[in-house]
Amino acid sequence: MLPLETLGAFFVTAIVMGLAPGPDNIFVLTQSALYGFRAGIMTTLGLMTGLFGHTAAVALGVAALFQTSEMAFMVLKCAGAAYLLYLAWLSFRSGASRAWLEQSTFPGYWALYRRGVIMNI
Repeated sequence: MLPLETLGAFFVTAIVMGLAPGPDNIFVLTQSALYGFRAGIMTTLGLMTGLFGHTAAVALGVAALFQTSEMAFMVLKCAGAAYLLYLAWLSFRSGASRAWLEQSTFPGYWALYRRGVIMNI
């Protein structure tokens, strides 16, 4: 049996992490605040579709492939790092620090849905 101190620390940490909003929640709240209720719904639907993608990948055994193949896992990590660098470059080029000064234009419901899917996959 685990010591009482360890169980207590785990319980408190689990509660705090459960109450803290994750990136998906913050993304939905931001889109809803900027573009309204329907935009938040479309973003949420996109995020849910991304979760179905995760479930399908696990059901098809892709997770087992990454667990057993060190090379496949390394390729996945490098692709993820390259994608993050690409996003950083786009943000740097667009002048994201000045973005709050301008009125943002509505990207459309399909674009919000697509962002949600990509964000969760």
